[in-house]
Amino acid sequence: GNQPRYCLVASQSCPWSHSATIYRVFHKLHHQLGLHIAHGPRIEGYAINGGNSWKVPGTNKRIEHLHQLYCIADSGFTGRSSVPVLWDAKNRTILSDDSQRILRALNDLARLCGKLPLDLSPNILQDEIDALNKWLYRGLNNAVYRAGFAQNQAAYDVAVTAVFTTLDELDKRLSCQRYLLGNAITESDWRLFATLVRFDNIYYTLHRCCRKRLSDYPALWSYARDLYAWPGIAATVDFREMVKGSYLNDTLNNPHKIVPVLPDADWTAQHNRDSLGPAFVYLASGEKVPTANVNQKV
Repeated sequence: GNQPRYCLVASQSCPWSHSATIYRVFHKLHHQLGLHIAHGPRIEGYAINGGNSWKVPGTNKRIEHLHQLYCIADSGFTGRSSVPVLWDAKNRTILSDDSQRILRALNDLARLCGKLPLDLSPNILQDEIDALNKWLYRGLNNAVYRAGFAQNQAAYDVAVTAVFTTLDELDKRLSCQRYLLGNAITESDWRLFATLVRFDNIYYTLHRCCRKRLSDYPALWSYARDLYAWPGIAATVDFREMVKGSYLNDTLNNPHKIVPVLPDADWTAQHNRDSLGPAFVYLASGEKVPTANVNQKV
């Protein structure tokens, strides 16, 4: 009936999943893209539905673990199952489990059928976005995990140095411009946001990235709040679930499975980023328009 053809399977603790759920909201793809949040104790990798079964869209099969979804798509599958996953209910297959490809696919879907098609990776900026994403991944998105999962001091030292070198540089960059690539919001901003929103309550403590907090970086902290204030984004952020999922399942740094208290932080405080000038967004047509116009129309 009304079930969308595509379904995004994501997890609250995974920043790569989060950027995909953000795209669903940003591009207003609720009718084209179903969403299922995989959650629960990881016994055989990701649980799909908190220990209960989940009916796979487009099939009459019920599964309890994420890896079973891979086996429906490919009966001989023996690899590693990970989130996010983009599921095609019509062809009963996994279109992708690569977050970069999923973001691009959702961006294309928005360009084809969005209410007001926005473009987060416009052709004119494609090379810059790709280069920036690589730099962010190595120095921050992935480096916080290399620090958290490090098994020796040397590996930790290298990773944690990368994290703060990158954050220092980002803070400088964002102190004089609204977004990573100037005055228009792009894919790179949302990839960075998914890490920043987890920094003080997960990476700072659990992953031992504790030289500074996000809230110690004036530009980065106000920039993160600017993105958080975008319509619909706050609803994709569940701090309690994010922290719980990470502390109970990630790293060996929490043997007693204690879920910590959340830091006091007001994500809704005035960000004052408007002082750097108005925010823009690209339309699928290639035109750049003020976001104020876009958010009124929607």
